Amino acid sequence: GSAYLASGYPNAQVDTVEGDPSLHNIACAMFSRLGLPNISAYNMAFTDFLRKHKTKTYDLVFIDGDHSEEGTVRNFNAVYTGGNSKQIIVIDDISWSSGMMQAWEKIKSQLNNAISIDIYKIGIILVDPKLHSVQHLYYIPWKYKPWNIGLFAPRATN
Repeated sequence: GSAYLASGYPNAQVDTVEGDPSLHNIACAMFSRLGLPNISAYNMAFTDFLRKHKTKTYDLVFIDGDHSEEGTVRNFNAVYTGGNSKQIIVIDDISWSSGMMQAWEKIKSQLNNAISIDIYKIGIILVDPKLHSVQHLYYIPWKYKPWNIGLFAPRATN
């Protein structure tokens, strides 16, 4: 994902964090091979990265890796500006476990000037100070929609 972001917007600075040294090395080699100088890759835990760079703010953050309720909420709180600036925060695996579902609910309850979008596996938070309220939107995957039970199944062709 980092390579797509960096190549799609070459004027942006993309920071990516990978905890596994071998995956980090593979990613760095790929960024170099693709000629993407606007990516800084860090080999450390995401929480350590956030602690080390706590004064930095981000327009777009993709949170993945720590699938505990506490860790997810902590990582969100470390990057969320409180609704004071435009941000997009994407949280992966929000339906992965009951802890992740609880984390998503806690995160939504903290929002100011934002729209949360639940697309089942991923939660997207759009923050804009011009919004004067919070909205929560839900996308229901096709497999859970009632018309997927066969009532409107396509006709069989012979």
